[in-house]
Amino acid sequence: MRWHVTMATLLAAFTLVGAHAQGLLENGDFQAGDAGWQIDAAGRALYSVIDDDGLGAPGALRYHAEEAQPAGPVTQRFGCRPGTDYVLMAAIKTDGQVNPVVRVIDPRDGRVIAGVIGRGQTAWTTLSAQFSSQATELAVEIFGSSEIPITSEAQVGTALVDDVQVYALADVPEEVRPPALFTPPGPNIALGRPYTLEPAARYPYSTDEGDATQLTDGAFTVGYFWTQPSTVGWMRSQRADVTIDLGEDRPIAGVSVNSGAGIAGVAWPNALYLLVSDDGEHWYLVGDLRTLSADEVGPPGAGYQIHRFATSALRTHGRYLRLLAIYFPFFFADEIEVYRGPDELLAVTPPGEPIEDPVAFAREGAVVASIRERLTTDLDAARAAIAEADLPDAERATLQARADALAAEIEALPPRVPEGFTTILPLDDLHARIYALNAPVLRARGFTGLTAWANSRWDPLQPTQAPAGPPAEAPVLRADMMVGERRAEAFNLTNAMDEAITAVVSVQGVPGVSVREVLFTDTRDLTPIAAALPEAEAVEGGFAIDIPAGVTRQVWLALDSAGAAPGLHEGTVTVSAGGIAPIALPFAVRIADIAFPDEPTLSLGGWDYTDTGGLYGVTAQNMGPLIAKMREHHVNVPWATRDTAPGGGEYDDEGRLTGELDFTRWDRWVGRWPDPRYYSVFLRASADFRGEPLGTPRFDRMVGDWITAWVEHMAGQGIEPGQLQLLIVDEPTRADQAEIVI
Repeated sequence: MRWHVTMATLLAAFTLVGAHAQGLLENGDFQAGDAGWQIDAAGRALYSVIDDDGLGAPGALRYHAEEAQPAGPVTQRFGCRPGTDYVLMAAIKTDGQVNPVVRVIDPRDGRVIAGVIGRGQTAWTTLSAQFSSQATELAVEIFGSSEIPITSEAQVGTALVDDVQVYALADVPEEVRPPALFTPPGPNIALGRPYTLEPAARYPYSTDEGDATQLTDGAFTVGYFWTQPSTVGWMRSQRADVTIDLGEDRPIAGVSVNSGAGIAGVAWPNALYLLVSDDGEHWYLVGDLRTLSADEVGPPGAGYQIHRFATSALRTHGRYLRLLAIYFPFFFADEIEVYRGPDELLAVTPPGEPIEDPVAFAREGAVVASIRERLTTDLDAARAAIAEADLPDAERATLQARADALAAEIEALPPRVPEGFTTILPLDDLHARIYALNAPVLRARGFTGLTAWANSRWDPLQPTQAPAGPPAEAPVLRADMMVGERRAEAFNLTNAMDEAITAVVSVQGVPGVSVREVLFTDTRDLTPIAAALPEAEAVEGGFAIDIPAGVTRQVWLALDSAGAAPGLHEGTVTVSAGGIAPIALPFAVRIADIAFPDEPTLSLGGWDYTDTGGLYGVTAQNMGPLIAKMREHHVNVPWATRDTAPGGGEYDDEGRLTGELDFTRWDRWVGRWPDPRYYSVFLRASADFRGEPLGTPRFDRMVGDWITAWVEHMAGQGIEPGQLQLLIVDEPTRADQAEIVI
């Protein structure tokens, strides 16, 4: 039997040969034609049973439509036991134009319980979905082609469906059992229970009133996961906090969370912390479901997946089960199940690690999860590099053993942010030892000791990046500039040794050079960037550049030609370190006999929003130095948010301004930015002004009086009307947005 796994748990897809054993459906393999299945009159024109393309045994349900027309599904009801876990299985094959849907519904109200949908599979592929129900009768519906939500019109194309079957989870035959099916340790005691969400789920394509009940309603999403109303979705809040009220103190043996990710920028959560409480005030941490699930059912696969994070290893109790999902930028779930354990778990004291402030713990947990993700990602990359490198077998085995030991250290990290933590890479000694695995790989490519090389200083650079082999010569550095201009040149240093080194960089013969160490910093989407340019530490003989083992560090040479004589300045950059032969890099700077203007013609700005208390990492403490640095580099167009536009004021029935506007925030911002070329304000305007709809005479008068009062106030500050720039709507894409701008 051959398996091709594409989904790890709830949706497990695999190719197989052989017939399904007896399940709850009659004639699920269509060997007896369509006996046992109900097809409406319209469907008879679209569905037929053929015997020349069945999976295993002859017989398959064929859907074929040459034009769109109304048609219902092919259906069959089946009896089931309340509170029992089941598995729906169906094999599909399509022409690539249509996608068959097979789903389980509750015939009493038509509610979808679970299902599978094709994704263009042109070879026989079996899909499965695990579900449970409290009903005594359910129905299977087959749609040969449909969008989700189900539409009433067929789509043009051809598809085949075969071996449709429902099994009790305990009775799934081994020969067709999907990999990593999860067996709950007890009944789902969260089914139908109320819960709270903090913050509210606001992903626009799935948010609806049902978000208040869908996480415990027993129904799983069918179709593209985060565009269905049956899914609950969060975006950019970094924390999804769900608290389920189980009604009373209950023994808890396991939990599962059904989620989706793997495409369109949707990543799996960094952590899924589980907490319990008996009173809703005192909370106890019982584990990270993502880690527990990886140990029990395996991690999610690559690409788009619907994955059930699940564990049966809990030994705790509580009235409240709290899920703290740490994520960025999106998190989606459609069902959370809590499994009852034996009564003796009620005596567990305490039920977990006490957590005084779950929200603060979640914030810290987001950092800890990102640290783990950073370390794991870089260790995986090191393992891959070791596997591909031209190394002796013995050395490769030694490095793999080191990697295994480092993985164990990552697993053992405490759930707390280390003292003095920063996002500068490497994050700590453990991270440095992960990077050090790259040193033998570099040596296998011909690198030795310390190597200087160069690429464009604007190109992205990664911590272990290096050329395929060492360059034959040291790079030649050059810059051309005007008197009074700022420019830069850069080069890279790669350490192929097993220990960190401190290189000393000195510059001779070139004026106005500041040596800066380019630091790698991490980001919340785990893409390292080499952008921080602190001045390197001055030491005897030059400036110190720390280079961890196996790592590349960039050296940035900031040039300021103010006061320098025009002409060609030829010099040398020398790199030295103990026990390593010095490296000499030729460095030439040509300064033209042209002066860079004190005030450039260019108007330069960049959405700094320094009118606020601080955005994008700006704080009250660093705002002053930031503004000074921007002005030093000729930024002359500051940007403000809508709240800095004057507010307040009273308007009469005809729209005349009758009260004073509030210029407090405007005046504060102008005080921070005296004499720029322009002041730019992002109004983010809507289709009304202070409640008056767009386009009325009163609207026109109100806006006219408002902007007139603003301009008159600016005149008292020495600011011309033409110095004010208003961005009314950012990137308008709709007609109504264009109307607002007009």
